[in-house]
Amino acid sequence: MEETFFAADIDDNIHTIDLHYTSTVHEALEQLERELFFCYQKQTPYLRIIHGIGKGILANAVHQALDKNPLIAGHKCNGGHCIAIL
Repeated sequence: MEETFFAADIDDNIHTIDLHYTSTVHEALEQLERELFFCYQKQTPYLRIIHGIGKGILANAVHQALDKNPLIAGHKCNGGHCIAIL
């Protein structure tokens, strides 16, 4: 799976979900779920999720959501973003 994470890190055309402009954590998680399902339907192999750094509230919520989501085969986070493998 490490090769997939590496490929995702260098892919300029990776699908990106940018959550750090949402106004609430609830809104961000709803957007995340909608877009993850869309990517699953389109058979997207991996994607980048930008949650920002801030106080870590949104980042923690995103990490927990990714851990619980059955569509996610794995995820790796670095700073203000995560790479998720579907």
